[in-house]
Parts: sequence; structure tokens; C-alpha cells
Amino acid sequence: MMLSDLLFLSFAVTAALRLHIDEAGSVSCAGGNGASGDGFGSQYQCRMAAYALSRHEHTCYSHTTFGNIVHGSFKKGFDPNTWTGLKSDDRRQCGTYGTHLGNALVLDSTAQRKNESIDEYWTQEVQEELRFLYRNTSKPEIDLSCEVAFHVRRGDVHGSDADAWLRKCDGLGDHKYHACRYVSNAQLYHVITANFKHQKVCIFSEGQKDNFGSVKELQNVKFILDGAVDDTFHALVAAPKMVMAHSSFSYAAGLLNSGDVYYITPFWHKSLKRWKQLAMSHSFARKAIVAGPKEDLLYDGLSDFD
Repeated sequence: MMLSDLLFLSFAVTAALRLHIDEAGSVSCAGGNGASGDGFGSQYQCRMAAYALSRHEHTCYSHTTFGNIVHGSFKKGFDPNTWTGLKSDDRRQCGTYGTHLGNALVLDSTAQRKNESIDEYWTQEVQEELRFLYRNTSKPEIDLSCEVAFHVRRGDVHGSDADAWLRKCDGLGDHKYHACRYVSNAQLYHVITANFKHQKVCIFSEGQKDNFGSVKELQNVKFILDGAVDDTFHALVAAPKMVMAHSSFSYAAGLLNSGDVYYITPFWHKSLKRWKQLAMSHSFARKAIVAGPKEDLLYDGLSDFD
């Protein structure tokens, strides 16, 4: 395997989080342990990527403890290391890693992404292993009436800046502009009525119901706002259908969700083949978005789950 075949697996959202292969060939997620930390989603996704790469290369997964988790609040006593079920493999039972990769190889999050299929790494077997580890620990009770769990990211958008940024959004480069992680109320309304008109949709987000414009008038929509991060994450994982945001938090939940996983538009984390893009008319396609009224874009002070 060439180095270029591995670059796309390094999809942590900050340079502080990356995949690392040590001299013995064990794969781990490096970084995130400093005072600045990172979001739960990006830290979990990075560790799952290390796990997937270790399985692909028939070597060991070496678990690194989660660092400081920023964004959102958790229930008292929450420990991500226990909650996710991830743990290091027994080195005595692992295969040997190909020496042609060199020692202490670090895959940087800024590496150019390639066109290889990630399903070669996120195999059904790997996803089932990760689900087994996740389900094997205690999880919170959730609202079982939600037929569609819809993650809507409403953090890190700064008012007037969004007018210019939204026009620059192109999918893979969206991580450069925080506004590209935003989904307008018009988009939400259109996507829900076009795809889930007769199903109960639970929107997991932050802020106030009044922030969602005409979406709040839909009779089949329930808002679950400002919930504990662990409750929200498990609701996304356990739902029969899930719609992800442009977010590592969503991406990690999508990997664990065994039902139908959807996305509105492609973004910088590559989609699995089993995930489906939602139907949306051309007038609502991201390339044609014209920023709406300022009041529809102001979410200063709201955090996001990352």
C-alpha cells in the first residue's frame, strides 16, 4: 500500500488530531489531549478511523484516551473511553505491519484527499465491530417515537459573514468556511417535506424553536434542543433513519447507525456507499444558495457538537 492510499483516512477536523502508526505497526489517533482539546465527534471519528485502518492492515489498534472535550455538555460521570467501548488490541494477537510504510508514519489532517473508496476500509465487518463495542456499554434512554433523527448544526456561524461564505461552499472544501456547515431553514423545510412528509422527524440542534422559521410549523417535526451531547449522539445512532450535518459528530454517529443514513449535500468527509443523498430540487442545491435574511443566520454564542 502506498502512502497516497492512506491519506484520506486522516479526516480529523484539526491538525491536532491525526492517525499515527508507531514503530511496531500499531495504529492510533494522535493528539486531542492538550488543554485546547477538540469536539467529541472529531475525537471519536479519529479513533474509529485508526481502528478501521488497523483492521485493513491486519495489525493492532492502540487506543489513546480522549482529550479535553469542547462543545456541549454531558451527563455527570460521562467517560468517553468507557462509553464508546474502544480499547487497545492485545499485541500478541495482531499481525505484523508492512515495513514499506516506514516508522512513526504520521498522517496529517491537511493531506490531500484522494478518490479511493472508503468502503474498502469502513467494511461491514469493521462497522459491526465498532457497533458491538459501542452497544456493549450502558446507554441513555431515548425518544423511541422518532422515525427520523435529523442533526442540524447551528454553531459557528457569524451573521453577515455567512452572506459571502455560503456562495463559496463546494462540498470538499467546505471545512475552510464555517458557514458551509450551516443548513438554512428553507433547505430544512424543503428536505423534510420532500422526503419525510409522513414520518416523525426529530431535529437535534441548539438554540430556540423560533430560530427555525417555518420549520416549526410542520406538524410532524419535534425539536430536541440543547440536550446533553451523549443523549443526542445515541439518539442519532439508534434512530431507524438518520440525517447527518456537515459534522464529525454526525459522521461518527452515521458509522454506528445500522439503519438508513442520509445527507443533504456532500462534504469533506467522504460518504459510504450505503449512505444516500436526499432528494432536493435544483433551486435548493447548495451551489445555487443565496444567503437569506440576516435573522436566519445569526447564531453567535451557540456552540456545536463538532
